[in-house]
Amino acid sequence: MGGPCNNKECMNWSDDKPEKSVVYVSFGSMAQLGLEQMEEIACGLSDCKFNFLWVVRAEEEEKLPKEFANQKITGKGMVVAWCRQLDVLAHKSVGCFVTHCGFNSTLEAISLGVPVVGMPQWTDQIRTLSC
Repeated sequence: MGGPCNNKECMNWSDDKPEKSVVYVSFGSMAQLGLEQMEEIACGLSDCKFNFLWVVRAEEEEKLPKEFANQKITGKGMVVAWCRQLDVLAHKSVGCFVTHCGFNSTLEAISLGVPVVGMPQWTDQIRTLSC
């Protein structure tokens, strides 16, 4: 499924996408989404008209729907265990960032002018989203 991704692979995949056509999804290094949340996000990404790059940590991969494994690297979507977030957010193809609203992630997106869809999970993330 996702597996490690060297940054060059992620960037090469993104290079082929039109400007602002990629939804970048990452919930940081600590958030643990529920099975139903993972399934709904996968369904939404599959059904939407946008390309996506989704970071799913190795320990969370088992929550992805089995049929979603076929979208590991397709023209539309890529699921990886890791990538350099700042490089991804700075890429011309990224038009939206779905995030847990960790402070660093939010600052990176704001500083690069990337619109954010917030899904805070705990602690200060709800307050960060409200800013």
